[in-house]
Amino acid sequence: MWPSWLETEPGNAHRGAFPFTRLECAHIMSDPDIRSVHVLISGRVQGVSYRAWCADEAVSLGLTGWVRNRSDGAVEALFCGPQAAISTMLQAAEDGPIHARVEGVAILGEGDMETEGFEIRPTV
Repeated sequence: MWPSWLETEPGNAHRGAFPFTRLECAHIMSDPDIRSVHVLISGRVQGVSYRAWCADEAVSLGLTGWVRNRSDGAVEALFCGPQAAISTMLQAAEDGPIHARVEGVAILGEGDMETEGFEIRPTV
């Protein structure tokens, strides 16, 4: 179920993986090192500046994509960029900002796509 390019194994890392689904990215990339991963972060992740922290982390790693709160209390994000940077972001997402209490980072899908910039989107 885990993308073969991820550097971490399932278990403690990226708890709660779901089957892959379709991604929402703009353009298919020709560079095989560029990936796109759609994730759902659960736990105490709203009201703790998780989205702002996530956007800052993603930009610092050179990733593009978006992050948003969900009405069910989770945070959803799309990370696009080099495999190594995405793996680093997924590991960081498990900790989140200081007041967050992350229970799981589930991969909803993965594909070879890109977006431009990184944005904080409205709650869905």
